[in-house]
Amino acid sequence: LIPPVYIGSNTEIGDGAVIGPYAVVDKDCTIGANSKIRYSTVLENCWLAADSSVTGALICSGAALKRGAAMFENSVRAPKRTHLAG
Repeated sequence: LIPPVYIGSNTEIGDGAVIGPYAVVDKDCTIGANSKIRYSTVLENCWLAADSSVTGALICSGAALKRGAAMFENSVRAPKRTHLAG
């Protein structure tokens, strides 16, 4: 963990994962081994598989990332069947 960082309750973090700086991981999330989360917000009930990389992105409640997925600046990942206004 690299401050500043917030980790919510009941969140599991895999071995070798790096979270921060400027990262929020809400409650009930699973962060896979060797994943990286920087300058990002991961909302509740998310699942990030091993080797995921999230930088400058928003991961919405209930969303999932496959192994090795990468999210970059200004990206938003929503769960399936979600429509984002805009």
